[in-house]
Amino acid sequence: MHARSAFALLVASAVLTAACGARTGLDASDQDAAKNDAAVDALGDAVIIDAHGDTPGTVDAADAGAGVLADLYVAASLFDTPTLFRFDPVKVTLTPIGPLHCATGSAWLLSMTTDRHGSMWFADSVGYLYRVERAGLTCNQEAYRPGQSGFDSVQIAWAADPTPSGNPMALFAITPSTNQLAKIDVASWGLTVVGALDQSLELPRLAGSDDGRLFGMAFTSPLVEIDRRTAHVTTIGDIPAVSGSGGGMGLVVRGDDVFVFRGTTAGLVRFAQYSLSGHDVVSSGDVSIATGNVIIGAGVLDPGL
Repeated sequence: MHARSAFALLVASAVLTAACGARTGLDASDQDAAKNDAAVDALGDAVIIDAHGDTPGTVDAADAGAGVLADLYVAASLFDTPTLFRFDPVKVTLTPIGPLHCATGSAWLLSMTTDRHGSMWFADSVGYLYRVERAGLTCNQEAYRPGQSGFDSVQIAWAADPTPSGNPMALFAITPSTNQLAKIDVASWGLTVVGALDQSLELPRLAGSDDGRLFGMAFTSPLVEIDRRTAHVTTIGDIPAVSGSGGGMGLVVRGDDVFVFRGTTAGLVRFAQYSLSGHDVVSSGDVSIATGNVIIGAGVLDPGL
């Protein structure tokens, strides 16, 4: 397997432990995602891998213009500890970086996204939001109050904000139980409902792009685009390489590509790279990881930030 392009990517997953109830609207595998342990280790430096046919490790004008970054980062929970990994799309390997420590008590991490300022964001099963800094993987709980307008457990995604709001990013949330989309104001931590999706998605995941688009995918549906103003759903295409139920899912956009990650019970993470302009899967494969992993989410970070 050869990936068409590579970039700095984060994916979160958690080990499947004991079954939980269906109160949150998640499937049993997702609810079995492990709780957190201590936070250690920084992400480390990323290097450039050429995506235009040149010598690996070199950077030409085309590569620099495309913002092609080598390291993909994956966070997975092993032995009850959500852990950040580095994913190499060429060797198809996962290298552990360090554990994450966010959710407390009986809660577990169930969603992940990243902003364009170098921070990772997580939502736990109760609905609390956490910001994780790149350096040291320190976790900070934000002042957001869960339960606003019925949004308890949520999937979250940062997307570029095309409106002149003063903030170049906007944080969106979707509640799997009712398939409603909302926008979270990170200044006041208030939540404003956009509306209900006009197409039912089973436990949808969200991902935002640098041009302000919002994408979603669920276990039994194709990749879709969600209108951030109306919640209208437009089908983009099928990604059969990651089809199936259970195991959790992560979705992330980098440039023209959407990467999807899904956990399996066979000690593998299944992934696919979908080209938005080509309307096709350009790369897919399996990555070895601990048996019973459950994906929490995915995101991108520019290692230069």
